Amino acid sequence: MTMNTDTVDIVKDEIVHGSTSSDPPSSLDWRLKGAVTPVKNQGPCGCCWAFACVGAIEGIVAIKKGKLISLSEQELLDCVPNKGCGGGSKSDGFKWVIGNKGVARQDDYPYTAKKDVCRSGQISNSANSDIDSYYLVDRTERGLLAIVAKQPLSVSIYAKSPEFQLYTSGIFRGDDCPVDSLES
Repeated sequence: MTMNTDTVDIVKDEIVHGSTSSDPPSSLDWRLKGAVTPVKNQGPCGCCWAFACVGAIEGIVAIKKGKLISLSEQELLDCVPNKGCGGGSKSDGFKWVIGNKGVARQDDYPYTAKKDVCRSGQISNSANSDIDSYYLVDRTERGLLAIVAKQPLSVSIYAKSPEFQLYTSGIFRGDDCPVDSLES
């Protein structure tokens, strides 16, 4: 099973693309370091791509600025031109945030679980939410380890398979996952 993975870097002097981690920690929980917000519920809207983008941005902002801020998935859902609740691309989401110079706070642009008219011009961005780049991470365990040792990242998994949808416990192998699927 392969994963489509993205990571975000908001500081120009510490690029994570091609990063290696020769001495990674034996364990790391970004929740304990204050870089992950509580679980959010996307409800019936299939906009996991927006939640993944926002989660990665929240994490890097918390690490670099020292403050965890809940950001708006709804703004991405409304403003990124794609299929909205019918799916989307994390890359399109990251590109939109870069072009928009940030994303609004969750409190200022709350989630409604349906695509609506974009209101980004009417709502201020969170002052610390701008990113200047994002990169695809090497699709290897080593590549993921190198990045997750530095920051939280967003991943996609192929969730359309009945095997995945009926999963209940244990190690999931994903034997029915198409190799390099972009249908995450």
